[in-house]
This record gives sequence, C-alpha cells and structure tokens, in this order.
Amino acid sequence: MADLFNVQDVDIRRAVESLYHPSHPGGMSIKSFLNDSFRKELLEEARGAAYTKPPEYPGSRVEEDYDMCVLFDGERGILRPEYPGYLLLKDAYESFLADNLPPGLGISQEVLNRYRPGSGGITAHRDFPTNINLVSIFVIGGQGRFYICADRERHNAAELENPPGSLILLRAPRNWKERSQRPYHFVEDIKEERYTCLLRQVAGQ
Repeated sequence: MADLFNVQDVDIRRAVESLYHPSHPGGMSIKSFLNDSFRKELLEEARGAAYTKPPEYPGSRVEEDYDMCVLFDGERGILRPEYPGYLLLKDAYESFLADNLPPGLGISQEVLNRYRPGSGGITAHRDFPTNINLVSIFVIGGQGRFYICADRERHNAAELENPPGSLILLRAPRNWKERSQRPYHFVEDIKEERYTCLLRQVAGQ
C-alpha cells in the first residue's frame, strides 16, 4: 500500500471525524493522496475503458454531462478484471479504511467517470441516502472545479482544490438521523478530459 498512497502525513481518522462536526460543510480534499506512478497507470486504464451514459431518473432536476464505467457492484455481481489497476485501488483503499477507521466501512460500488472537455459537469445535488458512511472520489486525471454548497441553488459554494492525485471525501449518513446532512456538491468548468473514480458503500451491501 505504501507505493500506492501517500499517507505519511494523512490522519484519515481525524479527517473523517471532522466531516461530521456540525460546523463542517461535509466535504474535503486531500491533495497528492495517490502515488503519481500509480495514478498514471490508472489514467491509462481509464482512457481505454468502455463507457456508457449514466441512468436517467424520472423527475430528477440534476443535469449530468459525463460518461461512466461500472467497475465493481457487489449487489449486481459486477467485477471487471480487465481493469486490474482499479481492482487494486478498491482493495487497497478498503484495507486502508479498515486499518484506520471504525469497523463497518466498506466499498460496495466502484465507478469510473469521464468528463469531456467543455462538459457541463453535474449540477448541484446530493448523493442517494442509501450511500452510507463515506463517499470517496479519486481524481485520476484532468482539470475540473468541484464545489460543496448548502443547497440546489448553490448558496455558500466553496471550492475544493482537486488536482490529479487528490482524494475527495464527502460525508454520508452513518444512521437515519444524518440523512439530512448529506452535502450538496457540483462539478463544472471542465477544461480538459477529466477522469474520477467513485467508491461508495450502499446500505445493506
């Protein structure tokens, strides 16, 4: 794991604990978390991946302009061995979380997202309430602006710096009382092809 992640100066337990403080907006970025050689390997795999459009949800007001590739989904039995770097990323990160955070955290979905240059990104939204404990986003390559905000109208928007190699952490509910604390967030200003890898835990999986 030491040659995959730069964690010498990362106190992940304290970082995650701070996400749940009432005054915290619910998102943070840890720059240079990915070892750059490993990141470049992941970028090559991402460029050759097979993408589809994200599913549409009737009545949703969220506008999405990106492509996706589901790499792992425990519930649907999806596992993509043709992308070994991302399976290594999932397993190593899950072990890292298990070694440093309270029991119960896991990864049940891994999704690779691609944003084309000039893409509209994603408008302000919250992740599903079934996504629990922690949402993690690795920035594999490309530039884009990522914001946390208070609501769908983007009030109190605060940008999280997220150059390639960054790990973005988003608060997700640990229990039903915290469902209302999911942070709104959005992505915009895609200047060049951008790849991110989303890892999350789904309730019941």
